[in-house]
Amino acid sequence: MQRSYSAAELLAAAVLDYIPKTLLVQGGGDANTFYYDFIFGAPFSEEMLSLIEERMRHLASKRLPLEIKEMVPFSGSELLCHKKQRYRAKWAKRAPTPLVKILYMGEFIDYVPFEPAKNTQDISFFKLIRFEKRVPLEGSEVYRVVGIIAESKEELKAFAKEKFEDPLAIGEKKEFFLVMRGRNTFGEEEEKIYWKPKGEALIHALYEEWRAARLKEGFELVITPDQDHAELCAVPVAFAEWHFPMTTLTIYCLKKDLEVVKKRLKAPFEVVKKGEFYLLTKKMSQKKELFCKITPYDN
Repeated sequence: MQRSYSAAELLAAAVLDYIPKTLLVQGGGDANTFYYDFIFGAPFSEEMLSLIEERMRHLASKRLPLEIKEMVPFSGSELLCHKKQRYRAKWAKRAPTPLVKILYMGEFIDYVPFEPAKNTQDISFFKLIRFEKRVPLEGSEVYRVVGIIAESKEELKAFAKEKFEDPLAIGEKKEFFLVMRGRNTFGEEEEKIYWKPKGEALIHALYEEWRAARLKEGFELVITPDQDHAELCAVPVAFAEWHFPMTTLTIYCLKKDLEVVKKRLKAPFEVVKKGEFYLLTKKMSQKKELFCKITPYDN
């Protein structure tokens, strides 16, 4: 997902270039889509998407390097405050790591928790598809701009024909669950899902299918507290964790196990280093992509 997250930063840079008083809120993406949330300093309409996309293409054509500078959270926060990006500054300051990554793309900077693409040329095939209102932040309206990204022009054309709707919105329409959206004390958007009977039956069916497949692959299934990855990677077993709902298959492993894990997965997949772990991510089939994420961690 390195490309998607880098595209989100390119989007943020283009928006600031077009509407300088915009406040950056948060961005992200998955295998095929990317987004960034903004508080605009001027009225925004759907017609402006094509203008922002053109700005993105202009920045991409410059082959700007995406450079990371690590610094202590306080310094990163001060730098973002100087750029008048108070929300990004707030989240950099409370980062759980001793150092934070500050992305430089020309004159644009942002706090990022990932390793970006090498330069803007690596983010060539994208298209903005919609914008939508999100949960207000401190009384201000927040808008999310969403785009799709691909590895080639042909793949992008194919994606453009599909409807990339919010999976949670689709699930609500189908009466699988109810989504309650809000913001935590740090201002980050959160979603709580309350499953209805129809959705509970779907979870059960998918879990049984997932469980049978993982056992067949030789995994030992365990139940642990959240984020106990380091402890489990230290013991000599393969293990898997069930996540729901998400969109990709992700395998975490240590460097010593990376080549073994690569052989077990069928390409294509992406490899990203995150701390002491390596993350291998792979898109799931369309049937499961809507509602579940399967996350085995292999040792």
